[in-house]
Amino acid sequence: MKQIANRHTKKILRLWSPLAAMWIVMGIELPFITAIISRMPDAKPQLAAFGLVFAVSLIIESPIIQLLTAGTALSTDRHNYRMLIRFMHFSALLLTAVHLLLSATPLFRELLLRVMNVPDQVADPAGRAFLIMVPWAASVGYRRLWQGVLIRYQHTGVIPLTMLIRLAVLVAVMFIGFRTPGLGGAETGALALSLGAIAGALAARVFVHRTLKKELPSRFDPANSETPLQWGSLIRFYIPLALTSFIALAARPILSIGLAWAPDPLESLAVWPVIMGLLFVFNSLALSYQEVVVALLKGPEDFHGLRRFAVILGGILGLSFMAVALSPAGAFWFDKISGLPSELLDFTNLPIIVLAVTPFFYTLVSWYRGVQVSRKNTPLITKGIAVNTIVLLIVMSTGILFFPFAGVISASLAMSVSFLFEAAYLKRFLSPQTMLETAPA
Repeated sequence: MKQIANRHTKKILRLWSPLAAMWIVMGIELPFITAIISRMPDAKPQLAAFGLVFAVSLIIESPIIQLLTAGTALSTDRHNYRMLIRFMHFSALLLTAVHLLLSATPLFRELLLRVMNVPDQVADPAGRAFLIMVPWAASVGYRRLWQGVLIRYQHTGVIPLTMLIRLAVLVAVMFIGFRTPGLGGAETGALALSLGAIAGALAARVFVHRTLKKELPSRFDPANSETPLQWGSLIRFYIPLALTSFIALAARPILSIGLAWAPDPLESLAVWPVIMGLLFVFNSLALSYQEVVVALLKGPEDFHGLRRFAVILGGILGLSFMAVALSPAGAFWFDKISGLPSELLDFTNLPIIVLAVTPFFYTLVSWYRGVQVSRKNTPLITKGIAVNTIVLLIVMSTGILFFPFAGVISASLAMSVSFLFEAAYLKRFLSPQTMLETAPA
């Protein structure tokens, strides 16, 4: 039994490690960008503007984020892949048009000023940066679909290379922007993200070429699929996943609105993307586990091994983040690495401690979601994120209305509690008895 467990653990590690490396590279991006912006002129409003632009851009791209999961779960043959790529083409056109409509008209600025209560000194650079982000959604969608195909056929070793190429372009653009007079920090960050995303998509297409040509079955294979994928089944599978991403990412501007209305709005808006950049490094390792579950969950033995790995991984990530939160490493990160102005450092102390439990809960959520995707029960995932968002809104609103502390503290508490409730909700459908009865055969 111990040998079987060790064999399962090694198999999981072989698939998960490259995905974790991919997410680590992605996790580096946001802290790196904010570190450069914090060292450029007008750091405080530029950081706030970049955080808002990034949050809204994520909402626009949210419907295609789950193509990584869809590519992993559904690309069982050439017919299914062609269905997915057609869906991606349509989604890319639609989301690019939406982003262009917002950025090329006064709509985005009105959203910032009238709805989000953002100061003029933040709204102006945010508008310019948002226009630069137009290619972002389509580039990310294509990359994630092709990476999903690579995960499906367990060619994860090349996936970190796509992200290293993306990171190299991003770093080069940031350094050029840093030394270019007149280019604002938010605009530089947006340009780096856009060009990096395009480079990553092109690299993923190059790496997936061999898999598409030689390993993807040329026709429907009953051994790999229950039925050939049709538009109706694709929509029923994917729409709940898209709603999950949309709801989750919509919470970012919701939190930004709360930060803008709470005490110390400019300071909270400035430090929030920096704190989220550090948290993303840990949460991304948990997020990558969902695709591992989708790719490997075939039977009860896989089920128990994957569950055990999830608990261990969540504990390690939670303790690691806690170590950062309670040691001088946290202060070093924000002061020396991120380069936050000295007057903003005090705004990071309590939030990072409150957020320390988030990686553990996020790992459990990724495990629960992966199981439901493998069972094609994606509507349950949408219900889980709805619970998450409702709790987040309640906690954030309570903090703003009844407590006088800075908005960044309310936002941190809201995020931690919301993941706790989502994990608890999804666990209800995976009791030990249910796990054994419903695990895939």
